[in-house]
Amino acid sequence: MNTNVDAIDLFFRDFLHKQGLFKSPETSKSSYPVDIFETSKGMHFEIPCTGFSKEDVKITVKSDILNIKYDRLEEDELDPERRYICKGVATRSFDLGYKFSSKFDLAKVNAYFEHGLLKIEVPFSKEAEPREVKIK
Repeated sequence: MNTNVDAIDLFFRDFLHKQGLFKSPETSKSSYPVDIFETSKGMHFEIPCTGFSKEDVKITVKSDILNIKYDRLEEDELDPERRYICKGVATRSFDLGYKFSSKFDLAKVNAYFEHGLLKIEVPFSKEAEPREVKIK
């Protein structure tokens, strides 16, 4: 278990999952595949985006929620002449929402495409860093 995740973060994550407000790969088999990990710089997301471009994905931040959305076009909108023999590349829609604690700075979210992955970085907030308090 990562020691950088505090008890409040775990409480809210577990509470929201149990209430069905936010889903993750652990709680939903139909969820879009996503890797989420934390480093010393913040939280990181890697989302496979095979078959579509960065213009097709919408990332929004509202209050303390990061939302990542892609609406897939129907097959006949892509190419009505295609008759699939085998369809193994998943290009399904997704709408992912993640609630963040104040220890992250959602105003400084960075996103980019690299080797077919959408990579999103959410840095830690400067206010969340430990500081020394002087005794008066």
